[in-house]
This record gives sequence, C-alpha cells and structure tokens, in this order.
Amino acid sequence: EARIRGLGVFDLLVCGFSCQDMSDANRQGRGLQGSKSMVFFAAMKILRAIRQLNPAMDHVLECTDFEAKHGRDWQHVNLVTGTPAVNLEAGDVARGWRKRAFWGRFAMLPLQKREVDPSSALLHGRELMPRWKKKVPTITTHAGSWNMTRVVKQDGKVGPLLLQEVKNVMGYGTVDLESAKVGDRKVTSKEVWRGLGNSIHASVLCHMMVSWLVTRGYITRDDVRLNGQCWTINQDGPL
Repeated sequence: EARIRGLGVFDLLVCGFSCQDMSDANRQGRGLQGSKSMVFFAAMKILRAIRQLNPAMDHVLECTDFEAKHGRDWQHVNLVTGTPAVNLEAGDVARGWRKRAFWGRFAMLPLQKREVDPSSALLHGRELMPRWKKKVPTITTHAGSWNMTRVVKQDGKVGPLLLQEVKNVMGYGTVDLESAKVGDRKVTSKEVWRGLGNSIHASVLCHMMVSWLVTRGYITRDDVRLNGQCWTINQDGPL
C-alpha cells in the first residue's frame, strides 16, 4: 500500500496479461491455467489494490482475442473485470495485423478504417513477400517466431523484418527505444523486439486514450483536438 501511495493519484491504469497460453497459435495452451497467462490473476490483485486507494480510477486490460479457443476464460475475464471485451484490429488503421481484446471501464469509440501502405515500414531496398503485400503479419516477440521468418526479401534472400521496421510497423518508429535502460543496464535489441511484440499498437493506444478523454468528458466529440487523430477526417496519426 505504501508503494502504491508513493506513485501518486491514478486516473487510468493500462495493463496487459500474457497471451502465450491464450493464443490460437499455441495449440497446447491451457488458457488462464497456463504458467504464463495466469499472471492475469496477479494483475487483478494489483488492480484491486490500486482501486482501493483510487476509487474513481478507470482501467483497461489487454490481451489477444481468445473467445473462440478459451470461451470459459473469456467469460471469466468479462465477469471479473466487470466489463465486456471490445476487439480492435490495428490493421484497420496501420501497416500490420494486430487484433486485440480490450476490457475497459469506459466506452471505446468506433475505430474508422484507413488505407496504409505496409511497404512504407521497410528500409530502402527491401520488399515484402507476396503473402504480406496487403498487411504485415502480427508482430511477435522475436524474429524467429513462426510468422516472422519469411516476411521480407532483399538481394534474393528471404528473412524477417529488421528492428527498425518492427518499430515502424508498431507505430513507434521515431521513438528511441534502444536507449532505454533497466537500472543501469542498457536494453538489448532482443529485449526491444520482445517489448514491441508485447505492446499495444501506437494507433490503437492513441484511439483508446482519446476514447477515454471523450467518454469521461475531458474533451468533447467536436473538440478541435480530435482532428489530428487517425480515426477522424484527417486520417493521419501513427501508422
């Protein structure tokens, strides 16, 4: 409790829980009983502790869409969070696919589609493989993942995206993630990639934050500050 108080007042808490045991890609996944995705229960314990000190706080939990594979767990998360999930597909506004479920304590505004050229994420002289001409595959936590190994062709050779390209796909291309530190230690490239593979796409994160600001009345639906967001008339914002 003392540590939570030391962090100050919480208006909004955003967190995700591990998708490894929930994902369709893991045929042996045990859902919330899995050794990794069971971190959900720890996340809820932390959420309840913070809310005791911040009763007006809003929250958003994020994970992959696991309703079809783990229906009971899906209903359990809906029940425990007190909020039915909303699915948002980053591919509707960005260069790559990334369908994720969000359990928010506020209403999500509709995510309006826009056309984005996925090849704009690549560095010079590199070309997407035919399978990924329309959208880059969902970014996972490392280059050797099953869907990451044959994405780009360069000089006749096929391989994964480069780290800068992963940043571009996830909408964090201009952010200097490589200079981040854990204590006194600088993060490695593998750790940056892992973080991106576990992150919320920048466009969806922006959309989520504006949804929160609008539905809570901090800004109105006709506010000029909405005009610069990718889901409005301008169709700009992070890709």
